[in-house]
Amino acid sequence: MTGKHESPVDLDGFFDEARKGEPELSMRLMENILGDAADISAARRMPAPAAPPQRDSWLRRLLAPIGGLPAAATLAACAVLGIGIGYGSTDTLESLPGMGTIVSAIGDDPLDDYSFGYTDSISAFLSEG
Repeated sequence: MTGKHESPVDLDGFFDEARKGEPELSMRLMENILGDAADISAARRMPAPAAPPQRDSWLRRLLAPIGGLPAAATLAACAVLGIGIGYGSTDTLESLPGMGTIVSAIGDDPLDDYSFGYTDSISAFLSEG
């Protein structure tokens, strides 16, 4: 178990080379390395030119608090859809595919039980208008 294992590769030669130290670099290689280092350090010392400040348009500044243009477009689309559905009566909604069964399940207009000024129902109030 404690026998000496012979290696087919002579490792002693590699270890002797490693103990000798680092090889000397040629002067030309050292000049190239130092020249590249000088170029890189000079480029790092120079500040990059600053980009001119870009001023946002008045529309961007106006819409920024609500999330910008995408949020404003979504808000406008929802407002138009809400006004369109609100202005149209339940009869208009019944003409949409699939909505007829939902509207008929709800029954009559729940706001018809209330009076609006001199009119008896919301339907009469909207039809006079």
